[in-house]
Amino acid sequence: MFQRTIGVSAHTRSSTRSADARMLLLPVSAAALTIPLALFQVMGYDINPAFLLAPIIPWAYLASYETRTNLPFAVSCALGVASILIANSIEPDDRLVRNLLSLILLLFPASFFFLGRYLVQDIKKGVFWLAVFSAIFVIPLALRLIIVGQAVRAVTVEGYAFLNVQFFGLPVFAAFGVNALAHLLCIQTTILSGALFSPDTARPFRALFFVAMASALFLVIGSDARSAVLYLIAMFIGMAAYAIWKRQHAKAIFLPVAALAVAILAHEMNDPSNTRVVQFLSTIFDMVKGKGSTPEKQRIDDISTGRLTLWTEATSEIVESPIVGTGFSQWGRYSPAPIEVTPNSGTHIYYLTYLWKGGLLFAIPFTIFLAAAAWNSFRIRRWASSPEGAFTGLAVLLSFCWLAITYDTPNVPSAGALAFFLLGALNPIANQFPVNSLRSSHAAP
Repeated sequence: MFQRTIGVSAHTRSSTRSADARMLLLPVSAAALTIPLALFQVMGYDINPAFLLAPIIPWAYLASYETRTNLPFAVSCALGVASILIANSIEPDDRLVRNLLSLILLLFPASFFFLGRYLVQDIKKGVFWLAVFSAIFVIPLALRLIIVGQAVRAVTVEGYAFLNVQFFGLPVFAAFGVNALAHLLCIQTTILSGALFSPDTARPFRALFFVAMASALFLVIGSDARSAVLYLIAMFIGMAAYAIWKRQHAKAIFLPVAALAVAILAHEMNDPSNTRVVQFLSTIFDMVKGKGSTPEKQRIDDISTGRLTLWTEATSEIVESPIVGTGFSQWGRYSPAPIEVTPNSGTHIYYLTYLWKGGLLFAIPFTIFLAAAAWNSFRIRRWASSPEGAFTGLAVLLSFCWLAITYDTPNVPSAGALAFFLLGALNPIANQFPVNSLRSSHAAP
């Protein structure tokens, strides 16, 4: 009996320490995921604060072990390495280390699922901290552009687009290329919407989140990224549906709509010249009406900015090597690839990218992991528990259904890491245990 009491007491103390650690790590993780600064480079790759969370992810993985998701993720890691080694034995490309790094970079954002599941025990607290640090990030970005009168979207002399943003003079991660950062801002607007809808948000924070949402919407609209603007349309449709479903929160829709009006007005005053999205929608309308003389395949490739070429070439390479894919190498490993696809690191469809990179050997267990995580979210219904849960669910749905098929967003260690973190937040586990109490928790006979 005395030994049993000691064992239980030790486990209780360890559980308390684990809860204290979560209380500290949640705001730290929220800041790292929502303030994506380009800190420094490793092998030419920008490192943002999310990378600094890497040491605690294995801890979160072990502390929230659940066979349905943890096991296929571990199998994906092992078979990803196997696909690299098999492909290297078939067609050496002198990129073994880089290919291993490519696998790590693909799995790294996905691993934030386990961090979100472990840290976010209270969905309201999780969304609150994410909203606070999102506000700290987006407000200075928008204010600087409004004050100096510069456009959000800019183009280099070579014709490459980027987002003209700085955080108090510091560079922002993934600003080049527009989509990755614009998609992060989209997810942040959804988080801020959940905080605005919540009846538990105090008035000072409600005012802060209103300004932040207007700032984020200003940046997304100014990015002129078509997928991002269409995300906003879908988000507001989801928002209206939630207001109808939960009538007690219906009045809360006024604040996000007012923030949108402020953002549109600020955008029109600051940079009314961006018409890329309008031209895109006009082209789609003409295609539906059957107008125009350009061949439809060419028009689809034009409006998708070359994506059709990427998808066609990726499909050809998958057919050529279906089991191991490219072994996480680059385009044209087994046969020459068109020059227009080689600058791209992915296919711009997330699910096609990891099949192309790792073949069926990697894609099957990784898809099982994603499907299990999605099923848990649907079954547990944390998304139905509160406005914070509902908008977390909306952000996850749009991230993995829309952003994932218009860009490799879940593969980006900023927007993708945040999306997986939110997915984990919808997958709480009741029987968590602190890693450092493995021995004490089994001490009792």
